[in-house]
Amino acid sequence: MKTAVNSFFNGHLLFLKHRLFHLGYLAGFAALLLVVTGCDWKVFSLATFEVKVVGRWTNSLGMVFVKFERPAIAFSIWETRVQDFAAFVNDTGYTASVGMMSLNERNVWSQVGRTWRNPGFEQSPTHPVVGVSWNDAQAFCVWLTKKEQAAGRLTRNQVYRLPTDEEWSVAVGLPPETETSPWAKSQDHTDRRMQQYPQSQGKVNNSRNPFDVYPWGTAWPPPTNAGNYAAAFQVDAFPFTAPVGSFPPNQLGLYDLGGNVWEWCEDRIAPQAEQRVWRGASFTCAPAYSTTRAFAVNSDCRADLGFRLVLATSTTN
Repeated sequence: MKTAVNSFFNGHLLFLKHRLFHLGYLAGFAALLLVVTGCDWKVFSLATFEVKVVGRWTNSLGMVFVKFERPAIAFSIWETRVQDFAAFVNDTGYTASVGMMSLNERNVWSQVGRTWRNPGFEQSPTHPVVGVSWNDAQAFCVWLTKKEQAAGRLTRNQVYRLPTDEEWSVAVGLPPETETSPWAKSQDHTDRRMQQYPQSQGKVNNSRNPFDVYPWGTAWPPPTNAGNYAAAFQVDAFPFTAPVGSFPPNQLGLYDLGGNVWEWCEDRIAPQAEQRVWRGASFTCAPAYSTTRAFAVNSDCRADLGFRLVLATSTTN
């Protein structure tokens, strides 16, 4: 399995690093329900309504979380910000990963010496941090967990971590998938018309996807300010990242689950694989890629890739 997966990605990681849009796949969706919350284009998956929000919580960095009844986690309402990661670096002297892939003056992905502090475009403290690897995100989680445990804000068995691929799917409103690994889930799926779609081949029309459903609902073309996507699609006014919370949240109160930056997840794509999962697409992507997965090794870092946190109960403490 490892050989097959690594063989696939050895041929496709270069594509991921040098193209504006990414390979991925779209998951099947449940029936839809119209919800009017001041934006009449919001139409959401019924699956999201099965998640019961039981409260909100704000941590020592001002990061806001919504608490789910099932799964029993608290999910950050936005992506980890520049100011959050800067607090970690300033407190510990941590040196983040180097070799960030960023868009050069010819709009080609390359390594030109950028870092999370200077990704090649202007960011404020409330923009999502980018140019951080999976390893960097893990180090941030360990630091914040220990910091808040020591301050008595967390119990010994509470930990910050990245969301799993499945938890991310629940948060965005996708129904359960039958396969066991993100890699297996990236194979053929049945859309809501009961037609098979070959996800692993990346056959996504950049103008829409075959499931007719997105993080913002079912409206097409994407409504203005549906999220932060590639400038060519004229959905928003941000050429690069946007401050977190700039666009309407979903009905669980979560922002930027589509667009702005890709988000690292906890999972390997398969048990013996080296690559980890990203979710949610970014400002470099077509809106149709919002529900796809992309993958990379732990040390990769890019100008369109960040992370968000969940607060969970540790099974090892």
